[in-house]
Amino acid sequence: MKEPKKLVVRKKYSATGTVLGHCWGGGKAYYPTVPLSDFASLKALKDEAKKKLKDNTLDSGMGFEALKGAVLTVKTRYIVCLEGQDFHRDEYSDITIGKLTEKEESFIWESN
Repeated sequence: MKEPKKLVVRKKYSATGTVLGHCWGGGKAYYPTVPLSDFASLKALKDEAKKKLKDNTLDSGMGFEALKGAVLTVKTRYIVCLEGQDFHRDEYSDITIGKLTEKEESFIWESN
């Protein structure tokens, strides 16, 4: 009898998005986030995004006085290894972190 082929499935999470922040001297603006990549779980990705939001390092160089929130597009990569060869499939979903109003969130999505 032939032995069944070994199938290994893994997931990896990454995200990019837009952050909304308070500018020095007043006003609000949005700017791209730093890329978040190679997380083993969605929870770990969210925790890192929230940490970066809290310590003002989620934006990719704007230098806001304070960050209010962000919208992120999360890529879930399913990796299937069959007989030593990797195959992958990606799914995308959107999440919001921080304290954005519905109007602010809509503005960011419409502006991108």
